[in-house]
Amino acid sequence: LGDVDCDGTLSAIDASVVLGLFVGTLVDGDLPSSCADPAARLAVSDWDLNGALTPIDASVTLGVFVGLIDPFCDTPLGIWLGLCPSGAAMESRALAAAPEKRGAAKERRVRKVARDKAKLRVDRVRARPGEEVALAVTTRKALELGSSGLSLGYDASALEVVSVESGLEGFLYRVDAGAGVIHTASAGLGESLDAGEALMRVVFRVKPEAGRGRYPVRVEGDLGGPVLAGQIPEPIRPVARPGLVRVRR
Repeated sequence: LGDVDCDGTLSAIDASVVLGLFVGTLVDGDLPSSCADPAARLAVSDWDLNGALTPIDASVTLGVFVGLIDPFCDTPLGIWLGLCPSGAAMESRALAAAPEKRGAAKERRVRKVARDKAKLRVDRVRARPGEEVALAVTTRKALELGSSGLSLGYDASALEVVSVESGLEGFLYRVDAGAGVIHTASAGLGESLDAGEALMRVVFRVKPEAGRGRYPVRVEGDLGGPVLAGQIPEPIRPVARPGLVRVRR
């Protein structure tokens, strides 16, 4: 389980591959043919059985690699495949025995996401055409973070990305200038962020032809809690008012 690059072993590289596929810096053709099928990768690395490979799965891979998580008995995937010889929690046993309960478990996870939130702040700044301006995405309260999978949407007719920086573990990003989206991801075992600490910092250049106006920067996606012994990280929903670049002439 967890070997998404088909090199015969699970390692931290597999976590990096999951992040690369998530943000789009890697595509199917970059992997060996035996791992180029998305369905095959899901079958071995969708640890939480949510139907997609996400940064949370990358965190779990790291947890398995260092021995904090038993891939057979601590993960829904391992239980679902019947790989836990001694069984696990009652809910996981029921999940493995009755496919129809898998949907109910997913519904409970969705409700959990709705309860666990992280309030973020995106800067609001002023600039003139041709100028560069920095926007930080910061936490409003202290946060225990294991992974992140965030996208920042911006108006590509007025703004262009100069740089994206972050101190988060394993941080990767890809800029889709045509769509006006910055795809980002990170994964680790866990780190503590203080209130007001930045998750990332983006530098935009205001295009010379940009008209006077307000250009929002919207944050979407999911976060994941830290990896704890014997536990899959909890998903966390980020809540943030859009940032803003106000262009004046």
